Amino acid sequence: MLHTSRSRSRSSSSSSSFSRIVVVVVVVVVVVVVVVVVVVVVVEVVVVVVVVVVVVVVVVVVVVVVVVIVVVVVVVVIVVVVVVVVVVVVVVVVVVVVVVVEVVEVVVVVVVVVVVVVIVVVEVVVVVVVEVVVVVVEVVVVVVVVVVVVVVVVVVEVVVVVVVVVVVVVVVVVVVVVVVVVVVVVVVVVVVVVVSSSSSSSSSSSSSSSSSSSSSSSSSSSSSSSSSSSSSSSSSSSSSSSSSSSSSSSSSSSSSSSSSSSSSSSSSSSSSSSSSSSSSSSSSSSSSSSSSSSSSSSSSSSSSSSSSSSSVVVVVVVVEVIVVVVVVVVVVVVVVLVVVVVIAEVVVVVSSGVCDDVNHERRSLECDTK
Repeated sequence: MLHTSRSRSRSSSSSSSFSRIVVVVVVVVVVVVVVVVVVVVVVEVVVVVVVVVVVVVVVVVVVVVVVVIVVVVVVVVIVVVVVVVVVVVVVVVVVVVVVVVEVVEVVVVVVVVVVVVVIVVVEVVVVVVVEVVVVVVEVVVVVVVVVVVVVVVVVVEVVVVVVVVVVVVVVVVVVVVVVVVVVVVVVVVVVVVVVSSSSSSSSSSSSSSSSSSSSSSSSSSSSSSSSSSSSSSSSSSSSSSSSSSSSSSSSSSSSSSSSSSSSSSSSSSSSSSSSSSSSSSSSSSSSSSSSSSSSSSSSSSSSSSSSSSSSVVVVVVVVEVIVVVVVVVVVVVVVVLVVVVVIAEVVVVVSSGVCDDVNHERRSLECDTK
């Protein structure tokens, strides 16, 4: 009986221990299930928050890029309009200068012709007077004296005619050279103006096309991003680095530490050259590259306009120097003509004095003889 009671107590204790184990197992299972559910909910909430943040960042970056592209396009259009206006003004000024130079050349040619006509008339009058004097002297003087005087007068006339012919030939040559130089200068000015305007137009159109290609690369893959960023200048590398940083931070949502390292890498490489921003491999990065290439196109158009203006200024200075040289040459020719006329008059006066002396001596001899 005692044995029976002991066996019953053992069976009851074993059943109670089994029930405790079952309860503990059930509690553990419930706790594990609750923990798993909580972890799953937390993970889903975190994933939703990360997705929302990524979407917001992408939307902000797209809006900023669109605004930057619009601003750059407006700036490029304004620069192109300004360049066209400047080129038109410069062309008008050059045409006016060329017309003024042509008018001055015509006036100079007219003055030279008038001077030549006056000199020819003076020479004709002088020759006629000398001939009359020689004829009178020949009537009065002895045959030998008349022959000597005639020889002297003929020599003087030949010298005067030769000098006049040489002067006329020199004047004609100078006028021809001046006309040729003016024609060459006009042709050079026209060619330089045409070349300047064509280069400015081609530069403007190339800048517009580069801007268009950049905006198209904003919506394409990362390979076109690298091709457009290779043409960008280093002046816009800071904005390119900031855009690249944003794009690299939004490129991967799985590991934030790798995103930040990619951001620092792109910002450090953008200070050296703008082609490094293509390593971030995302659409936001390509849009930043397109903005930098638009900046480079505007800078190239401004540099082409400055080079066009400097070439036109050089051409205008050359035209002014040539006009001054032409005026100096004309003044020298006029001075030479005046000197030649004075020499001819002195020769005529000296020959007339010799004739008078010969006549006086002949008359005194005739008086002594009588």
